[in-house]
Amino acid sequence: MIISCDQGATKITGYFLWLGGCSYDFWTCEDKNWVKHVDDGKKLLEKYKPTLFIFEDNKQLAGNDKGFANYHYRDVLRAGGAMEYVCHSLNIKTYGIFNANTWRTKKKALAGEIPGLIKKREWYFKERKITVHEKDAVILLYIWFKRNKKTWPWI
Repeated sequence: MIISCDQGATKITGYFLWLGGCSYDFWTCEDKNWVKHVDDGKKLLEKYKPTLFIFEDNKQLAGNDKGFANYHYRDVLRAGGAMEYVCHSLNIKTYGIFNANTWRTKKKALAGEIPGLIKKREWYFKERKITVHEKDAVILLYIWFKRNKKTWPWI
């Protein structure tokens, strides 16, 4: 079982739970406090005990050349680091995918090139309406599948 996560920390964190085969589920945390996101993420990890936790890592401090980070971005970094620690304490392997490496795959998703992931007015996975954060969690798992030369289950 693998869980992939698009960390929001001050608004919404989206999780995609791959249970094996074509079985999956989604889970979302909505809160303004980054600590709540970590607490809920820890409960999710304790409940499902995944073998791998995939998360979006950050390669740069901020989206500008001055290194400025607003409160939201700082909380994303805090929550991300805390979740890595939670995984370490629960003996769950982690795999970070730099956010700078996701844009090509997001373009594939918009073009309908990721089986199961569909953009209508909103995003859908296998006909189930999902949030943009859940969509990004699907994309992270897709990237992991491709990098590890595994067959995407939803062909």
